[in-house]
Amino acid sequence: MTTKVDLERYCELLRQLVYAAHELPASVLYGADGATPAECMEWMQDLLEFEQFSKSRGKSHDVFIEEC
Repeated sequence: MTTKVDLERYCELLRQLVYAAHELPASVLYGADGATPAECMEWMQDLLEFEQFSKSRGKSHDVFIEEC
């Protein structure tokens, strides 16, 4: 069962990931700047969390995730 908090986190992750990835392949954004290696690792953790949320909600974001 998906809670309201889960749904809010899912939507926030999606929003952040779409923003971060819109400059690919030139760079990954973190805030207004390009991400550092440490920030890229944080971004990857968010991507994995988003993938888990997507699967648990029956959403298919495979293409988006693979492109990241």
